[in-house]
Amino acid sequence: MRQILSKLGFADEILDFFGIDEPSFTYGPAGPTEIFADGFHYVPAADRAWIWNEAAGRHVVITHSIMEAIAFLSCNRHRYPDPYDVSFVALGRYIHIKPLREIEGRFPNRKVILAFTNDLPGHLTDIYVAAGLRNHNLRLMLRGEQVEIVCNGRSAVFEAERLTLNVFQKSFGIRTFCRTVKPKTYESFLTQLLHC
Repeated sequence: MRQILSKLGFADEILDFFGIDEPSFTYGPAGPTEIFADGFHYVPAADRAWIWNEAAGRHVVITHSIMEAIAFLSCNRHRYPDPYDVSFVALGRYIHIKPLREIEGRFPNRKVILAFTNDLPGHLTDIYVAAGLRNHNLRLMLRGEQVEIVCNGRSAVFEAERLTLNVFQKSFGIRTFCRTVKPKTYESFLTQLLHC
């Protein structure tokens, strides 16, 4: 099964770093399984995060899927020449507050990098995760072409196509100390890697 990933452009050193023998990954002990196959990718809803290389030094990259974490490192090897300096967290298909509290506790004083999709759901996930990691009470509501955000009792409405984590932080006067990294022309790093 590893041959599928090699054929799709995943470098052997990246696959070795993640300890991949086959593209099937479990979220927590006896948790749900993420499966990747030729033309198929299933990301489960998980109430626990998948964490890799927890003892790493400075950075923690948070994604929605394990395959996206692997693709992120594959596409950004020039930024992280030593992968052992980076921790990776995958949250699954739905984001629960419990894993965010766990991440907050397990990765103090780390630079948090959010690598969610480059579309409206990805931007909303950036905001939800960053706010959740910093204990901000947040509610997101999509209203046609606009998004209403209620944060810590204050409300603001944004044009959906212009909403980013930076816009959210400036509007509410808060800093989450999280940064986002997105592919320039693709929806996700996995999509970018599969199309190159």
